[in-house]
Amino acid sequence: MVRSRRMALLLESGRERDDERIGFEHTASRTGDGQGGPVHASRTASSALIDLPLTAVSCAEVIASSSLSRLCRTWTQRSIAGMLFRIRTEFCMTASKDSRRILAMEYLTFNGVEPTAFIDLAVKVGFDAVGLRVSPADEKDHPFDLGPGSARRREVKQALDHSGLRVLDVEVLAVDASTSRESVMPVVESTAFFGADYINVTGNDPDSDRFEQTLHMLADEAGALGIMPLIEPMAWKCLSSVPEAIRLATLVPHLGLQVDSLHFARLGCDPELLRSVPARCLPYIQLSDAPAVAPSSAPLDLQYEGRTARLLPGSGGLPLLDMLAAMPAGCPVAVEVPSQVARRTMSDMAWAQQAHDATLRTIERLRGRPADTVSTSA
Repeated sequence: MVRSRRMALLLESGRERDDERIGFEHTASRTGDGQGGPVHASRTASSALIDLPLTAVSCAEVIASSSLSRLCRTWTQRSIAGMLFRIRTEFCMTASKDSRRILAMEYLTFNGVEPTAFIDLAVKVGFDAVGLRVSPADEKDHPFDLGPGSARRREVKQALDHSGLRVLDVEVLAVDASTSRESVMPVVESTAFFGADYINVTGNDPDSDRFEQTLHMLADEAGALGIMPLIEPMAWKCLSSVPEAIRLATLVPHLGLQVDSLHFARLGCDPELLRSVPARCLPYIQLSDAPAVAPSSAPLDLQYEGRTARLLPGSGGLPLLDMLAAMPAGCPVAVEVPSQVARRTMSDMAWAQQAHDATLRTIERLRGRPADTVSTSA
């Protein structure tokens, strides 16, 4: 079953890439254009590629395919691009504290904007990667259709190819009492289709045992495609405890922890707690700021703040430097700053640029700290 799903994804991606006439040749032609060299090229090739091992497709399946050369070419593109991106990420996380981090912009920052326009904003202001929303956070959320067969899905892949951006994560897999394998697989397969490494997962199942079983199932299915689900505790969800989220992330194989600076602060998490978490469970951090004191303790008020009233990194009172220092050194940083005020008072381009620049300034402030404050958890 795993090989069949992977083969289906390869075939679908290969057909769409052939239809759109976007291939590795286009990527290679940009390596010398002064827009990022080999690293830029690797991200361009990887933006629509699924990072799958050769063993994921059996010899019999490949031989049976009527498009052998295309499949081999597609797999090679996926493997090389994904490998280069991961090598770069691992290098940043193991090299000196002055290494260039991978910067991403989360889609919630511009929720409601056409995904292709969002990608255009991200690349113009200098981000390396983006997050995409393919599934609703709740019944009030209505993301654009990026499902199999949709025209917008193909347009987004094309925009990613042209931009050179990598998809860091896909949102949101909202787990509740009704979640089943059938309901999670479209999100898992869309994550693989866009070449993302992580799925953002929220927990709203009041039955903790059932929730844990669902996480095991999800981690198994996603892990088979090289994807890590990341659980994110939130004040208005059933999973609203950071220690419980850490317990689950370290207990369930192939599961990680989504560290969001705002949610962790509002849940009263001491940044030092993150130092006890294995580095493999902390692939990156979502960064935003807010007043040191919460607007209230009411879950709906905290939900409103989290979705519409975040501040740029460094412009509030949250212990962002302590959180960054407790994360694995050099890990990617994804800025997530949805703000109704900013969207009303300035252009999207201006807000995106401010988000990028504020994130860089925050990282620069961290670099001025003594080396022994940076986490080396294993």
